[in-house]
Amino acid sequence: MRFVKNIAIGFLMLLLLTGCDAEDSSKQKEADQQLAEKNGEVKPLEEAEVIQLIIAAKDINWYVASGGEVSDPETFEYQGINYRYLDETLATREKLEQYLQQVFTENAAKALLEELGIIEYQGRMAQPDSGGGSILQWEKAKASLLKEDATSKDFEIKVPYGEEDDSIDYDVFTVVLKYIPEKGWRIDTPLLAL
Repeated sequence: MRFVKNIAIGFLMLLLLTGCDAEDSSKQKEADQQLAEKNGEVKPLEEAEVIQLIIAAKDINWYVASGGEVSDPETFEYQGINYRYLDETLATREKLEQYLQQVFTENAAKALLEELGIIEYQGRMAQPDSGGGSILQWEKAKASLLKEDATSKDFEIKVPYGEEDDSIDYDVFTVVLKYIPEKGWRIDTPLLAL
């Protein structure tokens, strides 16, 4: 009798465990990932998350390259180059680096500032006074994993550009992501081409 009772209890437990709905499973997966991160383990990274991170980087990069939300920037000349001050949200090196480090590693953020020609002049951040844009369709980008280790992943990103007819072409980038404890995955490539 005891044997039958144990089997019945085991069967009921199995039914309860397998009967959990997808929402509970999703919540459990998220809780497991948070616990793993607290224990020093690296959160997994899906292709869709890579593309979302790159699109966020593109938006942040474009905001910085545009000087922020300045409609009529204050300009000056320094060493024969025309510069414009960045808006108040990016006015100091600290603000600018914090803004970039939402998606970039510290090293990539500093390299990006260098590539954009951003300088500190009279206590404010400034950049060469020029315009630009991009025809790349980042929302349609595809990511392919090239190599990985515990805290680093290299991806090939293929980004289409051109018209919807037969003239679509692609730019291909290699993007390195690093896992930063307590921050998550960050892009470790300056990505000036965004």
